[in-house]
Amino acid sequence: MFRLVTANRPPNTPSTPSGPTYGFVGTSYTYSTSTTDPDGDNVYYLFDRGDSSTTTVGPYASGSTISASHTWCSTGTYYVKVKAEDAYGAWSGDSSSLTVTIVGGGGGGDGCPTLFVWNGSGYVDYGVINIHNPSGEDVVREVPVRVEDVGVNGHRAKFRLREGWPGLNFSESVIDQVKLYAIGNDGNRCLCPLMSAEHSRLGNVLPQLLLSDDYRVQMLLLETVDLTFVVPWQNIQGYTFTIEGCNMYKM
Repeated sequence: MFRLVTANRPPNTPSTPSGPTYGFVGTSYTYSTSTTDPDGDNVYYLFDRGDSSTTTVGPYASGSTISASHTWCSTGTYYVKVKAEDAYGAWSGDSSSLTVTIVGGGGGGDGCPTLFVWNGSGYVDYGVINIHNPSGEDVVREVPVRVEDVGVNGHRAKFRLREGWPGLNFSESVIDQVKLYAIGNDGNRCLCPLMSAEHSRLGNVLPQLLLSDDYRVQMLLLETVDLTFVVPWQNIQGYTFTIEGCNMYKM
């Protein structure tokens, strides 16, 4: 009896890493990706963070979504990419790059809101959202959110904004509006209604966050705003969180 032996095939090119696109020196950020191996082999992933450092994680089963964290030591613009190696040494090509901007960190009052997403059992840290603008005018930022990280319960999804992080001496931002879009399998975006917004000091701030206007919400160091959106639960490939606001600290 003869057994058919086929040549080992490399993994498919991994998906573009997903994760925060703005951040601060000295803060750890997590990036995720996935791929499949045509032979069903286990897969290792090599992350390149654009700062002459790499990390290999694995092995993982073909098709698994995996994550790795990194802390940048210098300000700059970095290009995060990843490639995969199967258990027999065959390499994929490099994924497309995710552009990440890292600005100054430390205790001098340069914080901004950090986004957290409730996954059903805990909050997933999506990193700092850079809304610095010394002119005082609002800026708009969008944060891609993976569908796996959104714990939907009764068509509700919970998000949290926290100003700055532990260890800062001072931080203050003002938030004008927040929005969440669900991205359907057809690529179209659907606005998810904001149902509640509870500030840790001010209480209900829903009226201030619904519209892009002159009514804004102040956030001081480590204060939080808990947000609840009504979301669809089928045929969704991801979400986009949008924030409009300003931190006047001059970097």
